[in-house]
Amino acid sequence: MSNHNDINQNVNETDNQDVEKIGGLSIFSKGFNYKFNVEGHEIHAWGSAKSGKEKVFVDGKLVSSKWSVTKKSIHTFKLNNDSYELEFNMVSLLTSELHCILIKNGVHLETQKQVPKYTENKKKAKWFIGLHTIAGAICGYWLMTLILDYFSN
Repeated sequence: MSNHNDINQNVNETDNQDVEKIGGLSIFSKGFNYKFNVEGHEIHAWGSAKSGKEKVFVDGKLVSSKWSVTKKSIHTFKLNNDSYELEFNMVSLLTSELHCILIKNGVHLETQKQVPKYTENKKKAKWFIGLHTIAGAICGYWLMTLILDYFSN
């Protein structure tokens, strides 16, 4: 358990060369998906980008499920008398970069990283969020004007 701080420090300092870029808005419909192959077993981790629901499967069988609205969550499960931890670590809320870390018996096995293509660049992400915020405010103002006009007559 004491390895978590060391692992997270190393994970947060990595460059973006090994980050998988997910195209389009599929991250909102399909979520984050990670697959690990360990000793002939497939470990599949899934996290919703909309609701915070997370699930971990081993060979297609659900072994852990929880809701998380924090930047970090840990799922624990057993496989062949070994203790596993699978950690979701939201490295950047601005870019939605999510790391999935697999740990076996306290030893780091693998880290996989994903980020949506439209937010991989922080400057572009700021513009994307800013423009959508302005568009939402304009649409909200227009809609409220219509509603108030309708009910005031």
